Amino acid sequence: MALNQEQKCISVGTNKGYMIYSSEMLRMMQQFDKAGVSIIEMLYSSNLVAIVGTIEDSPVFSSKRLTLWNTNSYAAICEISFPSKVQSVKINKF
Repeated sequence: MALNQEQKCISVGTNKGYMIYSSEMLRMMQQFDKAGVSIIEMLYSSNLVAIVGTIEDSPVFSSKRLTLWNTNSYAAICEISFPSKVQSVKINKF
């Protein structure tokens, strides 16, 4: 679970996907339930999130791959693979 930089949204990764909530209205803004997500970090209030999966060899979100994801189109913008499991992610616009 993570707050975005403006603390207006809460993103939650689950074994089934992710959910994004408005922290001001406490309502779900978006849900994706196709693959497990262990880490999710939102870029301010944009449609861009950084995602790390739960399973090492998952075809969608691997635990060894950082994916920059567009939440509007449900598509990967870029992916970076690592030799070991990704432990933490911080995202910023600079």
